[in-house]
This record gives sequence, C-alpha cells and structure tokens, in this order.
Amino acid sequence: MSKKIAGLIIIIALSLAGWYYFKYNTFKEEKPKPVVEKQIPEPVKQKEEAKPEPKQVLKPVIPIKKNYDLYSQTPYDLPLISIMEISELPENIKSTVDELLEKAQGFYLLKMKDGKIFIILQNPVNSENTYSRHDLEFAEINPDGTLHCYFAGYSGEDGETALAVTDSIDKDDWKFDKSAEPYKPLKHIKRDENGKAMFTEVWNYSSDADIKYEMKNSKGKTVSVLRETLESDTNYLKEHVFYDENGNTKMSVSINYDGANITRFTYYTPQEGISVMSEYTDGVKTKESVYNSNYELVNILKAVYENGERKAITLLDKNEAVLKEIAN
Repeated sequence: MSKKIAGLIIIIALSLAGWYYFKYNTFKEEKPKPVVEKQIPEPVKQKEEAKPEPKQVLKPVIPIKKNYDLYSQTPYDLPLISIMEISELPENIKSTVDELLEKAQGFYLLKMKDGKIFIILQNPVNSENTYSRHDLEFAEINPDGTLHCYFAGYSGEDGETALAVTDSIDKDDWKFDKSAEPYKPLKHIKRDENGKAMFTEVWNYSSDADIKYEMKNSKGKTVSVLRETLESDTNYLKEHVFYDENGNTKMSVSINYDGANITRFTYYTPQEGISVMSEYTDGVKTKESVYNSNYELVNILKAVYENGERKAITLLDKNEAVLKEIAN
C-alpha cells in the first residue's frame, strides 16, 4: 500500500513538472525583435565638370594707313567723313577734287553715290553772268575722271546781269533795288512766248527777313526757298528747300554755323539722307557723328592734332569699333 502511494506521488510530481515546463516555455510571450532600419546609401555625387572659361575674342588690329592728305593746311572746314572718302580715291580723281575745292572755297559734303563722286560745293564754280539765287552747285566725277557740274534749282540765264537793268528782257518783268550799284533784283516774272507767267522770283535783303529768296510756279505754289536765320549772335542757319508740284519736299540742304564752324550739315531727298554733326575743341574739329535719313547713328569720326595740325583720323562704327584709321 505504501508503495502505491509513493508511486502515485512520483506520477503527480512528474505531471506538475511537465505542466510548468509547458506553461513557461510554450505560452510565454515572445519579445518583439527590434526593427533595424536599412541604411540607404547616399547617392554618389558626381564631380561637376569644370566649365571652360570663355575665350577672349581679340579685336582685330586695324593698321594705320599713313602718308595721307588730311587737309590740315586748307583754310576750309571740310567734313572728316569726306576726307576719309578722299583717302580711297586714285590720284587723278583726287587732283580733280582739289581743283574743285579751291574754286568753290570748300565743300559741304563729298561722298560716293551711284558709283560716282558726288560733291555739294559751298560756292559756284561756273562763271555765268547770273544773279544769285541758291548758289548751291553740285559736282559729279565719273570713274574715268570726267566732271559734270550743275545747280540745284533754277540758276538764271547767262548774261541776265547785263540785260536785266533795262527792267525787261523780251517779255520778262524785272524790278530792282537801284539805290546802289550793282543793282539788286527784287522781283522777276518769267513769261513764255505768249506772255503768260511761267514762274515768279522774289528776293529780300532785309536782315529781319528769314526768307531771302523764293520761287513760285504759275499756280502760285512754292518751287524753292532760301531761308537764312540768325539764331543768336554766333549761331546761323541756312536752308535750301526744293518742292515738287504737289508741295512735297524733293530735296533740302541745311547748314548750321557757329561762327565760321559748321556744326551741323544735312542733305535730304526722299531716297537718301545724311546728317553730319561736328564738335570742335579750341577751334579745330575733333569729332563727327554721321546719321542716316532716319536719324540713326551710322559712324563716328575722331581727329587727333599735334600743335594744331591734324595728324590722324579714325573711322568708327556706331558702337565705336574702329573700322579704319589714316594718318599723315
């Protein structure tokens, strides 16, 4: 009996031991495993490619052309742009230009036009015996050297100064200021063979009158007019304007003076135009600005002097890049 009891006790003990083992090993909560964040590798920075340094654009060196006539000794106020044009001319053409320069005592402008040398003279070179009107004469020199001169507007008939004092040439009517000799014309009516008025010219010599000369056609419309305006004690404006039959300007030439210096010159037609603005230092021209008919800057010219003598002229574009330079 005691053996059975002992055996039962052993069985119960083993059962309890098994139950405790199962409880604490099978059903106990497992602790959550720590979550290990994946380390995302940083992107590999690519090396920035070195940008090439901008290449320095070297401006072309414009050679100075020497041994040129810069007209430093001439007493006439010549445009620098025209002197630059003359530097390109062959010697025989230049000789013709120099002869015209002396006869006309200067010119307002010399430029290439339609393959010819076109010159606006300051004074007429023809010796016709006519009364003064516009006194604006043009000259053209062809490539072969031949010269053609012609006036702007009506310039009168050869010999009229000798015959008009009779107050009538054929059927023409003339009126004169006879207060002093030589007589000055005041009015001229040009008539055709039937006595009908073709045009009328009027002169005015008063210092208070801006219009010094005017021509009108048979219908009373202005054909041409010469204005001279004293803007101040030293500033003086001279304008030659020519009109077509509809009253539109077909050509004009205007000159601004400051004393003896020409500060602005303008030549205009419906097809072309040029304005030259000049600057002076101590009485000598040091700079010119050249504009087209739309008043857009085209070129700049600068002159260098030594002891009052012009030594070099530089031609620049509107951005002041050097195009050409000539020296004596």
